[in-house]
Amino acid sequence: WLPEDKRLNHAPEILAFSERLQSAESSQISVVIPLYIKETEIERALRSVVEQSLSVGEIIVVNDGSRDDGATDAIARSYGDKIRYYTKENGGVSSALNMGIRHMQGEYFSWLSHDDSYETDKIEKQVAAIRQYSLEDNTLICCKSSLMDADSNPIFKRPTASKFVSYRVYSSKEVLSELLKKSTFNGCCLLIPRKVFSQCGLFDERLRFCQDAFMWYKIFMKDFSLLCTDDASVKSRVHAGQLTQKGQKLFKKECEEISRILVEDFAELSTEEYNFYRMYLYSDARYFSFDRVKQIISTGRKRNLLSKYDEIKALCICSYGYVRPTIRKVYYAVFRGIKTK
Repeated sequence: WLPEDKRLNHAPEILAFSERLQSAESSQISVVIPLYIKETEIERALRSVVEQSLSVGEIIVVNDGSRDDGATDAIARSYGDKIRYYTKENGGVSSALNMGIRHMQGEYFSWLSHDDSYETDKIEKQVAAIRQYSLEDNTLICCKSSLMDADSNPIFKRPTASKFVSYRVYSSKEVLSELLKKSTFNGCCLLIPRKVFSQCGLFDERLRFCQDAFMWYKIFMKDFSLLCTDDASVKSRVHAGQLTQKGQKLFKKECEEISRILVEDFAELSTEEYNFYRMYLYSDARYFSFDRVKQIISTGRKRNLLSKYDEIKALCICSYGYVRPTIRKVYYAVFRGIKTK
């Protein structure tokens, strides 16, 4: 759907790239892995980074207060000087990520969840894209991901056209627009310049569910761009223990909390071409209460950002939100056949 002059000419030549990459570039990559229990998944995650085809500058592992009689600690310490290891009281993934970011020395941050894993050439391909397109440190690089179940079996998913065309640099407003149309990022797929955190702040430690989406909004409200590669370089696990499976009430609560910040920011950013206020309302109305939707509508109409049609549509989306969890649960069980623990 994009005109040719908006795309980069070709994908990078990846084969044998490791021989041509300068070691100084890969040494600027810091991988941060927050750990919390789940011994089998932790071992797989750590091994997938240690065995990267292009060695990274540092692997920072943060044990977020695992209560498993030292099992997580023993696994992490078995890697010796291959990793930099920190322990802390349990505070959630945001606090663990932030500890890793505060200690990182590289110029790029790569996140890996303890129950996911990287393909062997994940870092190599992303560094290759930086070099191939001479990307500066105001551009994030994102790969694709594949899904696996609790037993690491691939989950079949029909291919769909990505909203983000591969090897095309998107402006911050273009990325934000797509995110608000319900595109999203798996945080483990991103390679993020360090300067992002000095300009946008760290992950919000008050949030247990929405911390990643809130961070992406903050980043692309600033002047950061994005390039996506065409490789599924992250294996992402789906199982019943995740907040995405059991935390719907918490999710809705956090959506309403951060909306009080975001609606003001989106109102300020909105233009005739990019009405981010309306996009955000449509995007998240399904997670808000009717009272919150009405508040946002009222403010939007006073600022001439919403019409009567927008009001009706938002209320319909909100109504759908009340039955959506049940629909999703049935869909995943019947049509996706996801095996959970």
